[in-house]
Amino acid sequence: MIKKLLTDLMGSKKAMVMVLTVIALLAAKLGWDVSGEELYAFVAPVLVYLVAQGIADKGKEAAKIAVTAALPAPRKKAQTPSS
Repeated sequence: MIKKLLTDLMGSKKAMVMVLTVIALLAAKLGWDVSGEELYAFVAPVLVYLVAQGIADKGKEAAKIAVTAALPAPRKKAQTPSS
């Protein structure tokens, strides 16, 4: 179950971007020679991407629900009397 969850997460663009950003932040904290401005210049667009992608995904799900709700209900097959 955990393996499937991790596999699904790593298939997500948002998850991959977040993991790479966390790695970059940890590297900077642990002594990677980078200024605060350079780090901010890297992290800010990533955060904007993550938020925008989340909003887009929410819109796609809402559109799927609207389409599903607009479709007619499937008809039941009429049962034929057996002899």
